[in-house]
Amino acid sequence: MRFIGAILSLLFLTSASQAAEIIVYSGTLGDEDVVLELSLPFGSRNAVVGRFAFLKSGIDVPLRGASSEGKVTLIEEQPCKPATCLKSPDILVIDPPVAADWTVSVSGDGKTVTGKRLDRATGKRSELRAARRGNREVYAEDGAYPFYLDPWMVLNLLTSDPRVLKFSDSPYEFLKQETALVPGPEIPIGSGVYRLATDPRIDLFYPEIVRIDGVTDLEPIRRYLLQQRIQWNLYAFTCRAKVYLGFGWVDEKIDNQNGLDGGGSTTITYLTDRLMSLTEGGSYLCGMGSSYNFITNRLVDVKTGQPLVPESILKGWVARDFEGKVLTSETIKTADEIEWGPDDRLADYVISHRTKFDAATEKDCDLDALVRSNLGIYLSAGKLVFTLRDLEGYRLACTNDLLEIPLKDARPLLTEASLKYFHEFDR
Repeated sequence: MRFIGAILSLLFLTSASQAAEIIVYSGTLGDEDVVLELSLPFGSRNAVVGRFAFLKSGIDVPLRGASSEGKVTLIEEQPCKPATCLKSPDILVIDPPVAADWTVSVSGDGKTVTGKRLDRATGKRSELRAARRGNREVYAEDGAYPFYLDPWMVLNLLTSDPRVLKFSDSPYEFLKQETALVPGPEIPIGSGVYRLATDPRIDLFYPEIVRIDGVTDLEPIRRYLLQQRIQWNLYAFTCRAKVYLGFGWVDEKIDNQNGLDGGGSTTITYLTDRLMSLTEGGSYLCGMGSSYNFITNRLVDVKTGQPLVPESILKGWVARDFEGKVLTSETIKTADEIEWGPDDRLADYVISHRTKFDAATEKDCDLDALVRSNLGIYLSAGKLVFTLRDLEGYRLACTNDLLEIPLKDARPLLTEASLKYFHEFDR
């Protein structure tokens, strides 16, 4: 559904199957570059919600208000303190503390917004001038406040699910990346070179490709790494946004946390002109009662920038329903729930050939059972490595490399379609 002329012309949608459009703008607020999102939420015809961020910090600030007679009036939340956001030790206030008041107008063609921001503490007025850069849709089932950042955008991105974000999925997050990074030293790997570039706003680094021998078009793999950086950075930006009541404030001291204990780690373990293997790991906490620990391994087609899942690489990687029944290509299409993993033959092979660990690890982890439920792969130094993936909580300590096979000897385990990714099998 499109805005006709302006935000104010969008009628409230009551059906859960319908969607509201969120419009994303970028421009200036006073002397500062900003990114801004605005939309009507579900539940009130005239209400408006949104968020904005100064590009120099990237920290999202909640906006909420109403539309009336061609104007949008908003209040900008102020960061919480116990004295301003707690009614009692266990009860939050309903209305957040307010930092500033906004008035916003949208051009007749919907392409620009202008307005003013009045700082309540200082009385300073700042001019808003911004242009439309994109949009995204939010469905009613996503909740009454579509800008809350926790749902799929953070913890679900810590798994090995190879979701790839596009600009249209969340232009706001992409636009926040339009900032200068601090490049680290060049690191040679395989037939290429990469470096870890740091976003100084949140002190998190992520790989970027410098060059790959034999590749003239690096745009696809660079585009993949950009969207992975966005996902990686979401941990930090989400954590820092929790200083606001509208973004899930709790009576915890967030300060300048980036959400990841120690900053996490990201490493390219294999790189050729055809294939990249990438490992991410860390511990996400950010005011939660306990940390969420994760290790993920990703395989990516260098030429297309698209991720490869184990079933496209390994023979014997099958889909099962939640009762453990192996699904065929036809029943996969109709299945409600699917779990991918090794068939019995592949699992038995890994179990019989894998590294044996000390007695305590074997007993406490029950590694043979984990091979059947959580087997994963990555590539490193010309080897196919079988490991464990998506382990949660205390079981993350069981994430061991189980079996390394030189790629030249791994052909019996690889699908025919995957052979094109490996120089070892060129004729």
